[in-house]
Amino acid sequence: MALFGPGKGECVVVHLGSNEWMVVDSCLGDDRNPAASTYLTSLGVAPESVRLIVASHWHDDHVGGLGKLVEQYAEAEVFCSAALEADELFHLVAAADQRPMVATTSGVHEFRRVLDALDDRDGTLRFGIADRILYRRTAAPGCEVQALSPSDASKREGLEHLSTLLDLQTMADERRTVPRPLRNPGAVVVWVHVGDVRLLLAADLEVDADPRKGWLAVLDAAAAPKGRAGFVKVAHHGSENGHEDRVWQEMLEEEVYAGLTPYLSGRTPIPRPTDVQRIVALTPNCWMTRSPGTPKVKRDWRIERMVDEAALWLRASEVGNAGALRYRRRVTGGSWRVHASGSARRLT
Repeated sequence: MALFGPGKGECVVVHLGSNEWMVVDSCLGDDRNPAASTYLTSLGVAPESVRLIVASHWHDDHVGGLGKLVEQYAEAEVFCSAALEADELFHLVAAADQRPMVATTSGVHEFRRVLDALDDRDGTLRFGIADRILYRRTAAPGCEVQALSPSDASKREGLEHLSTLLDLQTMADERRTVPRPLRNPGAVVVWVHVGDVRLLLAADLEVDADPRKGWLAVLDAAAAPKGRAGFVKVAHHGSENGHEDRVWQEMLEEEVYAGLTPYLSGRTPIPRPTDVQRIVALTPNCWMTRSPGTPKVKRDWRIERMVDEAALWLRASEVGNAGALRYRRRVTGGSWRVHASGSARRLT
């Protein structure tokens, strides 16, 4: 398994055994190609061996280059959050063909490329929701990939929020981009079980006071997965709003191996020092793909707003120097081995 995170972006590549692979989310490497594609090519993985591609949610830092991945791995089933199963989104994608200035930075054009790639091969975009099995293999070593979220209540919230964000009349009047949601109720958390190995890929799911939503819905679901994960991709870049104590107490092994991708493009980089202290207290076995202290270009917020409203891309220096983490363990037991490359380092 490999985790990539250049400071703005995230991607997980998982070997499911029997030379079958899964990609969760996508980010671009230093060469502007999808990090997953570069990695799998370096291993000599044939395109038809990639069986599953999952977009945990449609934020820019999780879908960079996703359309290219769907084009390249034509045998893979493609899933995104059921919170995107809305007519308004597909209307917006269609409108973007006639209005190229609409919503470039929102990921809409990446979504369009994914849909086009699926159309070319007569494929269908599928939707992940809590308790849905995304992939299963019965031949040894057995494999099951399950979506643990969004819950029904989170899906409804996500659809309502999406409908508001994608009000085409409002966009036509003033805005030319789809604003970034302040909350992310619809992220797809993925549970992977291969042989004796269990992984929790926590996406950007947040905590919620409503027990029907967020992490509480995952923890209290009737079909919650059995056993404890030996690896966790830490939720929401390690931020406090993605942390739930019960996840660490009930779903993860003691001193679980963990991977973290920082988000360095906001005004306040995450994880914060307090986040790092919290995670290190929970496990000594966490690595991060890039240091939050890495220098980055500071931009005037007024310029940022102008760029967003003009629907332009900025290729910031902080997305370079991509770090990568590789975690390895036999499916029949044994200990984890971790290899950090580039700017990746152990969290201390």
